[in-house]
Amino acid sequence: MKSCDLVAHNLIAPEPFGRVIVEGMLWGKLAIASAAGGVIDLVEHGVTGFLVPPGEPEKLTDVIKTCRNQPEYTTAIARSGQIQASDRLNVKNINQQIQELLEKIETNRVSVREAMRVSDLDD
Repeated sequence: MKSCDLVAHNLIAPEPFGRVIVEGMLWGKLAIASAAGGVIDLVEHGVTGFLVPPGEPEKLTDVIKTCRNQPEYTTAIARSGQIQASDRLNVKNINQQIQELLEKIETNRVSVREAMRVSDLDD
């Protein structure tokens, strides 16, 4: 991965997570991927990488050629992708998101219990 200029991921079937793309982004490589599966949530077209229609290798080729001719632009996009992937997959950030989700679940559970108690009083 270290010696790659970019990561091209041309899927013929959607991949749920897109691990290859994430690994490339974390290495600071430009991500060019099929717009299918989990990749859609990982790559923001023109911001953190590029998305191409699945099963259209000629579109992938066109994007790669364009990127090779605009190194400063694509380096900035690759850097943006690296920052986003690092932030999104940071253990502290993930733990914080899990904690917030669990707190919401607990709050909703308490709200449901309270609503059930009020309902019992009405009977």
